[in-house]
Amino acid sequence: MRYGRRRLSKYLLLTYNIEVNPRTLENYIKRLSSFTFVRRKKRQNEDKNTNFKFTDLVQRDYISRNNVIYATDVTYIPAPKDINQNHIYLSAIIDHKTKFVTYEISLNNDTQLV
Repeated sequence: MRYGRRRLSKYLLLTYNIEVNPRTLENYIKRLSSFTFVRRKKRQNEDKNTNFKFTDLVQRDYISRNNVIYATDVTYIPAPKDINQNHIYLSAIIDHKTKFVTYEISLNNDTQLV
């Protein structure tokens, strides 16, 4: 059987009552040139339903006037150390001409933020 250094040290301890540091065991394995290959976990892909299409509310008709089409986004920002929580959220409303209309900062990512 092929074991790694940690598993091999546990095996020696439980079976033969021999206590060996895993790092020492790793040095012995290197000297004896008996390497084991670690099998990496296969990444599981989730099934994506690509048949669903969102309705095009703008219909590619970008009006040249301001204050007609808006977009919003919530961004996670790491907070300074003096704030109790680890992060804050920034919600920005942008005109389709990429001009900021307004923004809101909150400690919670909820519907009141947007």
